[in-house]
Amino acid sequence: MLNRVTFFLLLTVLPGIPAPAQSENPQQNSAQLPAAETATEQESSRKWLLRYLFEPETKLRYRSEESMTLRAEVGEQQRIDASRSRQVRCYTIQQVNPDGSARLAMQFEDVWMQKQIDDEEPVDFRSAMDPAEVPQIYRAVAHSLQGAAPVYDISVLGVSLSHDTNEETSSAGTTTNDSNSSESRSAGSFLMPLPEQQVGLGESWKEEFTVPVRGSRDLTLQITILRTFRLESVSEGIARISFRSSVKSPLRSPTIRSQLIQATPSGEFQLHLANGRMLSRTFRYSSTVIGALGPESLLTSVGTKTESLLLPATDALAN
Repeated sequence: MLNRVTFFLLLTVLPGIPAPAQSENPQQNSAQLPAAETATEQESSRKWLLRYLFEPETKLRYRSEESMTLRAEVGEQQRIDASRSRQVRCYTIQQVNPDGSARLAMQFEDVWMQKQIDDEEPVDFRSAMDPAEVPQIYRAVAHSLQGAAPVYDISVLGVSLSHDTNEETSSAGTTTNDSNSSESRSAGSFLMPLPEQQVGLGESWKEEFTVPVRGSRDLTLQITILRTFRLESVSEGIARISFRSSVKSPLRSPTIRSQLIQATPSGEFQLHLANGRMLSRTFRYSSTVIGALGPESLLTSVGTKTESLLLPATDALAN
C-alpha cells in the first residue's frame, strides 16, 4: 500500500416570427444606427472603480463548501483521499478608518468536515462535538477553533494591512495557514484583491505572493505564485471577475511541484459595486504531477470550493 499522502492547503429571423416593420422615413432609420453603435461603444469603453466598502459593526457571514479528491498512483497501486467540508465564518467590522480600511475579527459559527481514504468508512467532524468525540485526525482542527478570534486590518482593495493569519479550516482537516495554501498569504484572504485604478471590460490586473515549501529536511523554499484577474462583465450593478493562477518560480523537482498541487486554482468572484461587498467566489482545482512519489507515479488533485455571502436571517449550517 502507498504511504499516506498529505496534500496542502493551503458561462436570421426565426420562422414564423415577422421581421420588424421598416420605417417609412429612411432618414429616421439611418439616424438610429449610429445612436445604437454609440451606446455600444460607450459601454465597451466605460470603466469602473472597484472597491470594498466597510461599515462599523457590520457582520459579513460567508458559507463555504469544498470538495477535494487527491489520487496517488504508483504502478498498479493507487490511493484515493477524498475530503469534504462546509463551514460558516462571521467577520465583524470593528473599526473603519478615514481611508476606508477596516479592522475585522473572524469567528467560526459552524464547521463540518469529512474525510475518506479509499473504501474505508468516512470520518466526520463537527465543531459542536464533545472534545472526547473528536476523531484523532481532526483534533488539531478542533483545538484551533477554540482560540481567540483573530483581529486584522484590510484595505479597500482587499489587501491585508496586518500580520495575523486568517486560519480557515480546509476539507483536508488542516488550517489554511499551511505552507501549501494559496490563501494563507494574508489575513484578508477572504477577499479577492482589487485593482488600484479604474478598469474596463476585458482589462486585467495581477498579484504575486509567495508560499513556502520544503526543499529538503532542513531547507525551506519560497515559491512565487502569480494570479491574474480579469473584469468579465458588469450587469445590474454586479461585477464578475475571473482569475487564474500559475507558478512563477522555476520548478524542476516533482516533490516540490506536488506540494503546490493545490496552489494554482482558477475561478471567479462577484462584487456588488454599490455596497462594496464580495457576493461569492469559486475556486476550481485541477492539477497533475508526474514522478512525485517516485518512478511511474502520478499524483492528481481535483476539486472545487465555493463561497457565498449569507443574508442575516440565513441559518448557519445544515447537514
